[in-house]
Amino acid sequence: MNSTINQLQQHRSSRKYKPDPLTEEQLQAIIGAAQKATTSSNMQAYSVVAVTDSDVKRQIAHLAADQQYIEECPVFLLWCADLHRLNYACVPIEEVTIPVSTEIFIIATVFLLPALFWH
Repeated sequence: MNSTINQLQQHRSSRKYKPDPLTEEQLQAIIGAAQKATTSSNMQAYSVVAVTDSDVKRQIAHLAADQQYIEECPVFLLWCADLHRLNYACVPIEEVTIPVSTEIFIIATVFLLPALFWH
């Protein structure tokens, strides 16, 4: 069997976390790996917010249908579609502009779908 398919078939989700905080190096490695993932039109039209504050995680958990694992994990990575970030990145390159369109909005949000399942 193809090793990639085999690896994909071995995927398991875990929603029980150790209370140990992540090191800055671990957090950067996780986010760096996600940044290397392919995106539509080669745009990374998203931002990542690392949430460690217990009260904030509790509020996010409540807003997300009281998903307990959000509250219990040491760091919750919140992936946000962010077209402002994309426009800001293009400011130094005068001849590049990001069009305002439904397609660009879809590009920003489609990336988030796989992230929702990266538990």
